[in-house]
Parts: sequence; C-alpha cells; structure tokens
Amino acid sequence: MEFNKACEEYDVAPVGKNMEASFIRCRNIYISTLPRTEETAKMLFPEGQFRKSALINEVPLRPWIDTKMQMPLWIWNVMGRMQWAINSKRQQEGRSITKVRAKEF
Repeated sequence: MEFNKACEEYDVAPVGKNMEASFIRCRNIYISTLPRTEETAKMLFPEGQFRKSALINEVPLRPWIDTKMQMPLWIWNVMGRMQWAINSKRQQEGRSITKVRAKEF
C-alpha cells in the first residue's frame, strides 16, 4: 500500500537543516531506536551522550482501511491515530499498550 511506503520512507528520510541546542544542558538524553531520532539528537546536541530505548519509539501506523483509493496523507494519519486511540486491532499497537510501554520506561 502507498501509505505503508510513505511511512517507511519517512522513517529513513534525512533530517532537515542543521541546528544546535547546545545552550540546553542535559545529563541524560534519551532517544528512541529509530535512525531519525539519533540523527536529530546528534544535530541538536553534538557533544551529547545518548541512551537508546525502544520503549520510546514512535507508535507505527498501519493503513486504517485496505483500499486502492487515494486519499490525502493527513486522512490516513488522523484515522490511524484514531484507531490507535480506541485500541483498534487494525493498528500494530493501541493506546493501552503504549501506556504500558511508557510506564516501563
């Protein structure tokens, strides 16, 4: 499905402009295990020490319906997140599982 492809491409797309937040002093910087997260963290905190945890990975989205019909990306995202909120089985992870992960973290 095109939506799955768009999500996969986003996960590996390069991060935008160079920026730095070195004025922020942090002892522990936690990042997810997704490649974009580390790239962004290194850009913001070039001297930072990072701790990776899959427990804070972004919740992946699946298509909210199986269709070949084309719809704007925002519809796919909104409907997928609504399904996540109501713990729909169509989504890989529901809100209740996300809460468990957050408590583990």
